[in-house]
Amino acid sequence: MAQPYPPNVRKRTNPKGKTAYYIDYFDPFKEERVRETVGTRKDLAQQKAVQVYNELMAKWNGVPEPVEVVDVLLTDLANRFLADKQIRTRSSTYRRYRAPANNFVQFMKDSFPKITNAGQVTKAQIDEYLTHRHSMKMAAATLNMELRAIKAMFNYAIEQGWVEENPAKKIKIFNAPEGAGKPDFWTQKQVTKILEVSKPWYRDAFEFLYRTGIRREELTHLTWGDVTNLNGDDPNIAIQGGPQKNGWLPKTGKRRIVPLSPQAATIIRRQQMSTEHSFVFKSKYGKVMRGNKLRDELARALKELGFEGNVHKFRHTFASQLVMKNVTLQTVGELLGHSDPQTTMIYAHLAPDHLRNAVSKLDDKT
Repeated sequence: MAQPYPPNVRKRTNPKGKTAYYIDYFDPFKEERVRETVGTRKDLAQQKAVQVYNELMAKWNGVPEPVEVVDVLLTDLANRFLADKQIRTRSSTYRRYRAPANNFVQFMKDSFPKITNAGQVTKAQIDEYLTHRHSMKMAAATLNMELRAIKAMFNYAIEQGWVEENPAKKIKIFNAPEGAGKPDFWTQKQVTKILEVSKPWYRDAFEFLYRTGIRREELTHLTWGDVTNLNGDDPNIAIQGGPQKNGWLPKTGKRRIVPLSPQAATIIRRQQMSTEHSFVFKSKYGKVMRGNKLRDELARALKELGFEGNVHKFRHTFASQLVMKNVTLQTVGELLGHSDPQTTMIYAHLAPDHLRNAVSKLDDKT
């Protein structure tokens, strides 16, 4: 068997321009090449390379492998965990992990300054953190999201050999109060008023969201190449990634086709092609429309009207109104692109007769 060689530290840049470091080496015991992502810091990758080399050499020299876990600072665990999520998940998913992880680390610094290593964290301390967050009047859904992030962070620590057990493993999720989780939506009259007070270059975008139920990022990444049969009998759009979208992909990662109603198709036909880019919806000066600009303009319009909501509420409104017009939950789920049918069940209370209608089909004469 050949003597192990020190791992190489290499750099990788993904399509979004984010840089990560990884180690690359040959494991003579497994007889295979290994590439292991470390994170965004070169110094941590170099430390990992030294650690791996020492472990390989110890094994080659016949030294028994240590059974104890490696101590790692809680702050380093959070940084490494977030760096891993940043290069492996969508930016929106990464953001859902970032805030809870950073909030928890800061809480531990403030409340338990003597607890510095990840392996020292206990279930009681995590419970205290969640109690603290609950005292800030946070919703059960938000607390559960933070709990999932903390559990994921410590599962990552177990995978890396830094802790033996997940201190958050046995903490149960929070029960939402009765009625929580049901989608809030606007009436058709409210949507009309929102469109009336919106600035012209945003009005079409808002109405298109309302008439298709697509997500905000799906609208801002819609290109002319995604539009099919616009002037025919079956106009539709494809929600999909593409080389001109800088690595963006739909939330589920899957391509789906969304049929356009006559009104939605008319909105597309009103848009003018740009010589600078291929995106359908544009800002006031013809630039690519940004999601944060849509958010800010809607916030302005809602404040003027005294309404509540956000851009995602157009999607809830689309789905809710279809269900109330007796469109099946399965069909609504397909239009929304839900990967799990259970997700669509949040609209079930709007169709109280859907179960009765289902069983009554047994009485239909065939």
